[in-house]
Amino acid sequence: MNWLWLRQASLAVWIEARAIRLSLAKRLVKLPPYGDFALDVFDRRNSPAAFEKFMKDYIERSEKEVEALKPYEETKRYRF
Repeated sequence: MNWLWLRQASLAVWIEARAIRLSLAKRLVKLPPYGDFALDVFDRRNSPAAFEKFMKDYIERSEKEVEALKPYEETKRYRF
């Protein structure tokens, strides 16, 4: 096996992954509903505690959104 090729390929993959992460971070800043909320866990993506906090907050937000839609569902007889 050509180790030099493997080293160069892994460096290219690392560079591409870094570019994708930077692009995603820029897009997360621009998103209005989540913005910093998702960006914080993205910045600390190697931290299980940060991910766990994100998931708990996400579930809370989702439940609040579902509760906010209930009056609409009742008046329109439409379920999301």
